Amino acid sequence: LETTFSPEQWSAWMAVVANSIDAAGSEVPSYEPSIAELRATPALPAMPTVVISSDQPWDLQVTPGASTWPGWVAAQAELAQALNATHITKTDSGHGIPVEQPALVTEAILDVVDAAR
Repeated sequence: LETTFSPEQWSAWMAVVANSIDAAGSEVPSYEPSIAELRATPALPAMPTVVISSDQPWDLQVTPGASTWPGWVAAQAELAQALNATHITKTDSGHGIPVEQPALVTEAILDVVDAAR
């Protein structure tokens, strides 16, 4: 996302994340440290992988008039390519794919397990 969002979108998204920490201990993304760790990690060995992407546009609404949807689509495509993964893009779902299409997710998991065997 850091490279597929515009600089303004990335900065606005990081500000939202930074301000989302609350006393209730809500789950909060930790993008910057995660990116640093990934960059320092050796390449993964080849393994069966599936990336499942939403096909119903949604937006973070961090930069009015400039949707983040194209950045999400590009990031998912880059991830699938980097992992040499099967990329499922026909999901009939929004952001909550496991909730909206649990059978699709289950089938993808079983396909990975079968391929790994």
